[in-house]
Amino acid sequence: MKKNTSGEDFKSLKILHLALIMGASLIAVVIYYLADREKAVFSYDFQMLELAAISLAFISPVMAYVINNTRLQKIDASSSLPEKWSNYRAIQISKYALIEGSILINIIVFFLNNNLLLFLIALILMPILYFMKPTKEKIVEDLNISHAEVENL
Repeated sequence: MKKNTSGEDFKSLKILHLALIMGASLIAVVIYYLADREKAVFSYDFQMLELAAISLAFISPVMAYVINNTRLQKIDASSSLPEKWSNYRAIQISKYALIEGSILINIIVFFLNNNLLLFLIALILMPILYFMKPTKEKIVEDLNISHAEVENL
């Protein structure tokens, strides 16, 4: 079995990130057209499920930020690049999953209750997920790696 290099791992993380965004966008479009749009309204009279979805939408970016920073600080600076990368990738995937889950839950609750506010919240979360995209500069900053290690990415 061939071992991936860091460059391939970086590319796979970028592809995963893009796939999550495209998947959420595709699901949003399909659900929007499957929903009963004639009954869809902006409602501020929330049911318990809607409140839970909205709360999750506001809490998940904050949780993603806090968990990301906490776990990044725990990465040992003296570790090898593959070990740092493995930890970093796991942290990023967890961060993406928090936001993606919140997007999908709001889309599903919109489909169930026809409250356009939930769909709008899901659409607002999508750019937040997009701007979390992995870049080499961000990796260098997060992992405090040397310029020699940057070339391996």
